Amino acid sequence: MKRILLAMTVMAGWTYAAQPPMRFISHRGESMDAPENTMAAFRLSQERGVFGFECDIYTTSDNEIICLHDVTLDRTTDGSGKPGDFTLAELRKLDAGLWKNEKFKGERIPTLTEALTLAREGSEIYIDIKRADIPRLVEIVKAEPKATAERIVFLGGGGNIPQLRELLPDYRTYWVVGVREKEDGTLTPSAQEAVAALKKMGAHGIDLQGHGAAAQKLITKAYVQTIKDAGFSFHVWTINSAVRAAELAELGAETITTDCGGRLAELLTQPPPPLPTPLVHWTFDSGSSANSGTGGAAYDAKLSGAPERVAGVRGEALRLDGVDDAARLDYRLPEQGTIALWYKPESFYNYNTVLDNEVNADWWEMWIYETGVLKFRVANGTGDVACNLKQFGGPGRWYHMVVVWDFASARTARLFVDGAACASGAMPNWVKPGGHVTFGGGHPGNKKGRGDLDDVRLYREPLTDAQVWALFRSTK
Repeated sequence: MKRILLAMTVMAGWTYAAQPPMRFISHRGESMDAPENTMAAFRLSQERGVFGFECDIYTTSDNEIICLHDVTLDRTTDGSGKPGDFTLAELRKLDAGLWKNEKFKGERIPTLTEALTLAREGSEIYIDIKRADIPRLVEIVKAEPKATAERIVFLGGGGNIPQLRELLPDYRTYWVVGVREKEDGTLTPSAQEAVAALKKMGAHGIDLQGHGAAAQKLITKAYVQTIKDAGFSFHVWTINSAVRAAELAELGAETITTDCGGRLAELLTQPPPPLPTPLVHWTFDSGSSANSGTGGAAYDAKLSGAPERVAGVRGEALRLDGVDDAARLDYRLPEQGTIALWYKPESFYNYNTVLDNEVNADWWEMWIYETGVLKFRVANGTGDVACNLKQFGGPGRWYHMVVVWDFASARTARLFVDGAACASGAMPNWVKPGGHVTFGGGHPGNKKGRGDLDDVRLYREPLTDAQVWALFRSTK
């Protein structure tokens, strides 16, 4: 399973104590920060006090059950092929952590039995059945005393839920389903379709895709209430935005699956932290390109082309024409820092450059693909992070984009969109930037960006998740 702005009336009335209760489920464990479907990710979920974690399961060739998401081993291990073609002993030789970060080197593919040992009172483990032998699954669950019906939830579809209900009648089962648009333009599953399907398969609730424009349109208060009035529970996946999580909780979602449960819980229950003063802050208001940050006039925006002044997130913004318009900052980026900005891409295309650097066409750059994927990289293979903007919406809307890099201590780069942590990437090597950062693109080897640019900030500090969230809320 792998977000969308809260209505301004809700944002205006935000108080931390008044929010509806939110229970988060760590998607494949705390997979934003640890390798997915590993004991490290599951334990991190519990260390952060998240309500529960989810794992995906497959059966091996010798009828053992392991935790893995993909149909092959290729993406998340140093092996290749289908898990069902290998014995457990063979799979245990693979490294399931190094792909995420050097510090997870040696992490192994866990068995479901190992994951179930983490079951505890007041918490839940969601088991998403990819390809697993149901009788063997039942046998494993029954063999673990901690895996009680109050602590274990099964996720699946019409093919396996009826069998699970028969073999484990006391355990809950949720129907996992995505949201899609039919040929006639209607969205499915409608509330009526969902209720009918849940009744037919005998599930206890629905675990519905909660991110994306279609899901935002489909899931309303009435939608959720229709499902609950029919006697079923309502759950959503996979939400990494605190804004969207708060919205879905307000609509009635009982659990929210996320890659970063600990972070979301903290963001939504703690008051916002103070923000440092930026070195650079361009508002572009009143026809000005001046820097209102602590760096003063030395870091005023140097405009090229003739960017049009248009309505921004607040006040005015620059409209970059994708031909020769740009705003250049004469500053060499330090070993740690943060760049935050608002950008409204006119369209998604290869390659809509948000920012780049004079040193190299492929270093210190952020751009948008025609697929809607926003990407930032320090260089190839270092500080490489991406986020699909289509989770939030399409072109022609404002996005708050933030990149945080820290080579001095954490050695990571992190990408945020609309206050949500999208991805983190290792920075094993320092790649020295040039003396200019150009918003809209300035390197001759890159295409220019076409869209509106507003409220550009540069900090010499790596902002925390909570600070990025606070910045997003304060500028929207």
